[in-house]
Amino acid sequence: MSLSADQFRVFALLTLISAAAVIFPAWRGLRADVPQRHFDARWLYVAGKCWLAGDSPYQREVFFDRWENLTGTPRRAQFAYPPSTVVIAVPLALLDWSVARFTLDFGNVFSLFLILFLLSRSAIDCGVSTRRIAIACIIAGSTASNAMVLTLGQLTLIAVGGLTLADFCIRRNHHILAGVGIALAAFKLHVTGICLLYLAVRRGWKAPVIGAGLVIVAALVGIGGNITEFMSRYSSCLAEYRVASANQPQALVGLPRLLQALGIQRPTLIGALLGLLMASLCLYLRLRDPVFPESPTAAKAGNTRSCTDSLGPPAAITAAFVPLHIYDLVLLVPMVFATISSPLRRLLVFLPGLICVLRPTNVARILTQVHNMHPQEAAGWVATAGSLYLLVVVLISARRDTGAQTPGDALL
Repeated sequence: MSLSADQFRVFALLTLISAAAVIFPAWRGLRADVPQRHFDARWLYVAGKCWLAGDSPYQREVFFDRWENLTGTPRRAQFAYPPSTVVIAVPLALLDWSVARFTLDFGNVFSLFLILFLLSRSAIDCGVSTRRIAIACIIAGSTASNAMVLTLGQLTLIAVGGLTLADFCIRRNHHILAGVGIALAAFKLHVTGICLLYLAVRRGWKAPVIGAGLVIVAALVGIGGNITEFMSRYSSCLAEYRVASANQPQALVGLPRLLQALGIQRPTLIGALLGLLMASLCLYLRLRDPVFPESPTAAKAGNTRSCTDSLGPPAAITAAFVPLHIYDLVLLVPMVFATISSPLRRLLVFLPGLICVLRPTNVARILTQVHNMHPQEAAGWVATAGSLYLLVVVLISARRDTGAQTPGDALL
């Protein structure tokens, strides 16, 4: 289908804005000469080599033998990605490591570009000015977590890109493409799971069913044999992953970190259960509203933030209650974009939380000048405070967007 002259100009403008916004995080993340460069990408590469050889990466000795041969480094944590990642790991393993790692970099950079482009396209539909879109793109693109994902070779950007694609396509009834986005989002299910549930309940089940089918097919390829045996091995992998020092609550972001500091037992489980409870309550309350905030009625009423941030509440719930690494806060990029492109009054309310999740390491450096605390520990507390603050203001704002009158309306 050919584009009209006006459509082509909009497409070209959004492409340039999105590309410009990717330059900073790409430059910061890809040029990093640190031991952590492509740190997590190695797990995918080694797992891909196992699958190519007909072995399971979830077999401890098999995986670690290949790890030592391919990386020349001591054994580390076991492979704990879901089996559906076979669709990424095997293509990477077909390449030499020197090429494969930069191929994954390209996938992450493209995912960030796709996130910003789709958000910009939604904002155009809602009547947001190009100046606001440009500012929102640049600020959302400069989130510290974006550069961290690029440095480590993580899959969070690809997963959030799939989530954004799914939300964008479901709105336009492109269910097959939305299903592909859901399948990509499932690579990091603990990050995107609540948002995917939210999409399924609010938008219908056609795209989620397609996405689930794709995930199941890919997972069966990754399992490649006895499912019962796989479940036993995978549960062992997850157990080993959870006890690693980098995955303890005190090294993560969100309510479980706070619960751990207070000495409460099982902080991760409690945080996850509270998150699911909060998400269920939000779904129940919002489904009762006669006008959904992302509906055409809301858009005509000038509710531009809701047009670009329908996943804001579940994303905020995830960041606050589910234990995440700082780089997983990429999940909040759509919320950051939507808030920056909102009226100034709303932006000022969100600003303290945005600063904490946008640049936690920079805020932490300031705090360590006045308080004797390790910068990494301080960054975790800054991001935790930001995520909890955003949860409160997002939930109050979401109720206002539906037309409900709450005490917070005077503030927002």
